[in-house]
Amino acid sequence: MNDLTRKLQQLLVLKHGTADVLNNRENSQLEFKETFNLGSRAKYARSLVSFANNRGGFLVFGVTNEPHRLKGVNIGNFESCDPAKLTEFFNTAFAPELHWEMDVIEVHGVALGFIYAHEALDKPIVAVTTHSGDIQEGALYYRYRGQSTAIRYPELRAMLDERLARERKAWIQHLGAIGRAGPTNVGIIDTVRGKLYGAGAPFLIDEGLLRKLKFIRAGQFSDSEGSPTLRVVGDVQSLAGVVTEHPVHVGIHADDLISAFLAQRALDSAQATAYLRESVFQSSPFIPVHYFARLSGLEAKKIDELLKDTKTAAPSVRTRILKRLAGIDKILPIGAIEDPKALIKDLDATTFVSKLQTCKGEKQKRTLLVAALRKDPRLLEASLDHLKVARLSEAFTHLTKHDLTGGKDALLELLLKVFEEHFATMPPNERSIFRKAVCFCDEGITSSE
Repeated sequence: MNDLTRKLQQLLVLKHGTADVLNNRENSQLEFKETFNLGSRAKYARSLVSFANNRGGFLVFGVTNEPHRLKGVNIGNFESCDPAKLTEFFNTAFAPELHWEMDVIEVHGVALGFIYAHEALDKPIVAVTTHSGDIQEGALYYRYRGQSTAIRYPELRAMLDERLARERKAWIQHLGAIGRAGPTNVGIIDTVRGKLYGAGAPFLIDEGLLRKLKFIRAGQFSDSEGSPTLRVVGDVQSLAGVVTEHPVHVGIHADDLISAFLAQRALDSAQATAYLRESVFQSSPFIPVHYFARLSGLEAKKIDELLKDTKTAAPSVRTRILKRLAGIDKILPIGAIEDPKALIKDLDATTFVSKLQTCKGEKQKRTLLVAALRKDPRLLEASLDHLKVARLSEAFTHLTKHDLTGGKDALLELLLKVFEEHFATMPPNERSIFRKAVCFCDEGITSSE
């Protein structure tokens, strides 16, 4: 018996004097369903995400409503459910990722099924798509006593304060570790660009090891609360000492599809093909697919066949991606601008800030941003915290192919900085505009190479 089944058995208690009626009410960590039906997965997802945004909880199948009588679940139906299909749906509907487990348990001689949602490490989990009347894009669901509903201000405020406190604690731990080791003895691994920065010149990290290290970023690591959850085992060798290479199969996350292009990550043909295939499992068609298509080395016909043969729960996303790859569905400039030429000549970091403060309306702001991007994207780095990401993203879609290819490195570096520092906290509409800006750059840069 694992810890979850033991915990659930301890939670479920019979009402005094009965043989099959539970004394439990639905609460902040418990919800009952009489039957299990994959067609109701949107309702299940909403409840599970609500649990995850609180302290975690159980969705139990095989219990009737009022009274909560032990009826039992259809074991064959429950166990035949492919967890991969549920995972795909959850990842399509919500972000960041929901961590969950499902199993069967016997309670007082009756077989019940359950799905357990772990408390989210990276709260809040937010709906990124709409599904019938059960899930609304942009909604943040939270589990209150006996119900899953949109979060209220006190709980949202507490969640954000807790997240901020956790980040502060992590920074204090990191700075303490640096202080103990000495700043000249500490290196920082950049898992996006694949470099380690220390006292000397940065050196590259082998791609295979880099992909393993990304698991540490996605998990939990604590040097004060027991053993590490995840660790890399083995010796780190120079590339010259590697005799053979062994492929390591790892998951590709939604963020990897964007960061790999922005960092211009070097992928071999197999890796690029895997990234390309993963694009049709996303909730949005705005993925930099041209970059992966070029690195895959596959002909357009082969790519078309590959993606059409891939089974996905988001066929409409696949259709848009295929159109984008064929050049039929291109990203168009977003919003209106004036002629930016007159603003470029005397523009520097100081004048940019002063001009931005005097802009009247979004059109003027957009124009100024286009001028800054054409002059030198680095002019904007110091002002990112004060800029609207949506306006900056829109400005990118007004750049010409000459702008994109001539300033490629600085432009992608700026977008990567925005992605790393702001993407996770952007509202859904700003994320969509930012994705389109990334795709616009992908179309302009990749098609010119």
